[in-house]
Amino acid sequence: MLISVIIMLVLTLVFKWSVWEFLFSIVAVIIAFAAGRMKPDTKNVLAFLKK
Repeated sequence: MLISVIIMLVLTLVFKWSVWEFLFSIVAVIIAFAAGRMKPDTKNVLAFLKK
């Protein structure tokens, strides 16, 4: 995750993004990592499929 933040910082400097664009990109990266770590509960999935 630290690497992705560093990449966003480099992109900010290269493309001269504003501070708000940098912050929004960091928030998007954090949300993406959080969503990637969430695993569905197999019991709930199977119960949903059986209905």
